[in-house]
Amino acid sequence: MSSQSQPQIILASSSTQRHTLFQKLKIPFQIIKPDYNLPEINTIRKDPSQIAKELSFQKAQTLSNLKDKIILSFQTIVSLNDELIPKPKNRTHAKEILHKISNQSLNFTTGVALIDTHKSRRINQSQETVVHIDHLNIREIEWYLSTAEWQGTTAALDINNLGSRFIKKIEGDFHNALGLPVHLVAEQLNNLGYEDLLMPPPPESSKPKEDTGSHLPFL
Repeated sequence: MSSQSQPQIILASSSTQRHTLFQKLKIPFQIIKPDYNLPEINTIRKDPSQIAKELSFQKAQTLSNLKDKIILSFQTIVSLNDELIPKPKNRTHAKEILHKISNQSLNFTTGVALIDTHKSRRINQSQETVVHIDHLNIREIEWYLSTAEWQGTTAALDINNLGSRFIKKIEGDFHNALGLPVHLVAEQLNNLGYEDLLMPPPPESSKPKEDTGSHLPFL
């Protein structure tokens, strides 16, 4: 598919973390925040995978009137033994959540919705990543709460920053746990015939760096 016929990618998300991840792919995209109010997730009695898929699709649908675009939207759900873990309402709530997830395995399920208005096609999938949390003692929890990093973070733990010190093991795509399963998105675009979007022109060549041998072992 020629670059001239490629539709523009619209990232329907207000998440700065997702913006940063997508920028690393070097794929041109535009950010448009979906006109969507997320329901109280704890009141939804469905499988986490189904919830993630439905909510991501509802977000994408708010922009489906845009012509010749690829709308991408996401929704990440965190659960513990099928119990949905929300974002903390306040410090006290965050403390309760951190005690609950201590020494537990959390399921990070991200729903991905892709609406191709260029050729009237739609894909809605989900992917799961299991994150094993270390035992959190009282001192560690109080320290983490003092950083305020828990604010606005599902399960009160930012696994991509200071919270990463409490992660014992991750099973699955780490980027999926951050809210944007890069490989799944690439697979969707490939399956729709937009593989050229995934291979943008390389940057202009610059002067080669002097080889100091620093890459060699024991030097």
